[in-house]
Amino acid sequence: MKQNKLKREKSPYLRSYADSPVNFYPWSYEAFEKALKEDKPIFLSIGYSSCHFCHVMKEESFYDEEVAKILNENFISILIDREERPDIDNFYMNLSFYLTNKGGWPLTIIMTPDKKPFFISTYIPKTQKFGLRGIIDILEEIIKLWKEKKEEIKTYADNIIKNFERQEKLLPIEIEIKKEEFNCIFDRLFLYYEENFDEINGGFGYSPKFPTPQNNYFLLRYYKVKGEKRALLMVEETLKNLRKGGIFDQIGFGFFRYSVDKEWKIPHFEKMLYDQALLILSYLETYQVTKNDFYLKTALEIFEFLEREMKHKDGAYFTSIDADSEGIEGKYYLWNYEELEKNLDKEEFDFIKKYFEINKEGNFENKIIFHSKKLIEEENQKTWKNIRKKLLKIREKRIRPFTDYKILTDWNSLLMISLLKLYKVTGEEKFLNSALNIYNFIKNNLIKNKKIFHENIEGETNLEGFLDDYSFFIWALIELYETIFDNKILEDIVYYTDYVIEKFLNKENYIFNFTETEKNDLPFENQSIFESSYPSGNSVMLSNLIKLYFITGEEKYYNFSNKALKTLFNFLKEAPYAFSFLLSNIFYFNENTQLVILGNVKDAIELNLEINKTFEPFTLLILKQKEDEIYKKIDEKTTYFLCKNFSCDLKTLDKNLILNKIIGV
Repeated sequence: MKQNKLKREKSPYLRSYADSPVNFYPWSYEAFEKALKEDKPIFLSIGYSSCHFCHVMKEESFYDEEVAKILNENFISILIDREERPDIDNFYMNLSFYLTNKGGWPLTIIMTPDKKPFFISTYIPKTQKFGLRGIIDILEEIIKLWKEKKEEIKTYADNIIKNFERQEKLLPIEIEIKKEEFNCIFDRLFLYYEENFDEINGGFGYSPKFPTPQNNYFLLRYYKVKGEKRALLMVEETLKNLRKGGIFDQIGFGFFRYSVDKEWKIPHFEKMLYDQALLILSYLETYQVTKNDFYLKTALEIFEFLEREMKHKDGAYFTSIDADSEGIEGKYYLWNYEELEKNLDKEEFDFIKKYFEINKEGNFENKIIFHSKKLIEEENQKTWKNIRKKLLKIREKRIRPFTDYKILTDWNSLLMISLLKLYKVTGEEKFLNSALNIYNFIKNNLIKNKKIFHENIEGETNLEGFLDDYSFFIWALIELYETIFDNKILEDIVYYTDYVIEKFLNKENYIFNFTETEKNDLPFENQSIFESSYPSGNSVMLSNLIKLYFITGEEKYYNFSNKALKTLFNFLKEAPYAFSFLLSNIFYFNENTQLVILGNVKDAIELNLEINKTFEPFTLLILKQKEDEIYKKIDEKTTYFLCKNFSCDLKTLDKNLILNKIIGV
């Protein structure tokens, strides 16, 4: 069978199109040169392996001879894996929202050979349906326009990019930001969550509903600072309903990407690594606040799923699991009433009917999604565990959805952070070891000559890292330093932070570019500032600068973060919900506690595990193993210093006194 240019690609998503009759190219110099030479527009499709409608469009159009003939004769077709090239995806997705106020995948773009779009859409059927025009009609109209009004189209595309760049350009603002102004922004974001909170089902807004864990991240810190019980209530109700819902895989564990309804009942069945990582963090932090074992148990269940289904043999974790199997969305996860009745005894069947929506009509297209009617009491957990294991064995005999085996630095860094948190909360070494396995995989496979790379596929690493890779890895290193207190880790934190400042920072507005400045190959440099399903690279990097300032005392990190916050200040005021993670870390300026331990690693680790029995997000532990002008031991013994904004008001040998001051023990 003849294959196209994607046959040499490593991305599983791109390779799955290698035998498409469409003569697809990867994003490459060759493709754009060919478009320029032949004076043809570019047809660009952006998707990813676990995307349901990407598969639908693939089968309907990209394996259709009629569509392929039109594309091959009149366009240069390029396919992008959005997880492999988040820079390209982010740029054109933002442009899609700018032009159409909507976006999604697959993202379909038709543009000039110099990468300037004049048509943007998402999923397009082969022929008209769902009220959408068919791709054949659209392509034929564009072919006609390209022949008859090419220069007008190019001018139109030029103007789109010029106007888009004008809107995206972030201008520095020279203002002095007062503490009270940030307090107002914190309160405004809390009120936004209150107004949009779903009192019945938890979460925020209507359908579709995404978990968006950074909402919880902010609300827990708001609760910590302000004592606002409603903030904690919103987090708890959201996490309880998420765990009860069909969005959680009740049989095999792990969360699906989002729910198409407001009850969290009907999921879009793909599972993403970043969701698992950040939701572990949400459940663990809520456990630290409430001491409710339900939250810790859920975090451990997510970990169990990851170990079973998403772990690479060398310790890192895969990117995602597909929504589809055998060409049907969710087929692997759905059940028939008769199937359940046949495979369970009467007592077991009655049990699941009591706790889950189990009926002959089903709750999703005549099939059954396990969606809890109520939480299972502790005394019945053993019964449910046995039933669940029996159903899991049955399910594992089915044809599994495809697992995208890319290993991404940014998403693995997020999981590393959560595994370190699991260790600090439970004290169990296996979680520390799992985190260190990720760290060692990244160090050995995704870092070359001290440069971070974005992905590893089947042992190959070629794509240089983006801002997310650097910023998320630095965050993970900060968490690792505060776990094992290795000064070599701190040296790496400083090195990579300085590297990002040198290579990614826009010196005019002090916001970081998505790619290294000299390596951008888009119409203009992309600065992604808004958070979506997970925090943006800029939010994480600015948070890193804030923490590193308090760890090292280096004024330059404070100055860079302060200048960036000035640029972003109006955005923070007008749309705080787009910066919930960043705002969570701005609390550090007023709430920071620096606990300096002048002693050895063992003392620091023991104290850290004690502190992590409660929720103390603004306490930074700093180990010093040698005395200096400021920090001197008492009687040559391990000495503790409790400081705020580098001013220490307590110096003691008494560890219990320190614990009492910090966590009230």
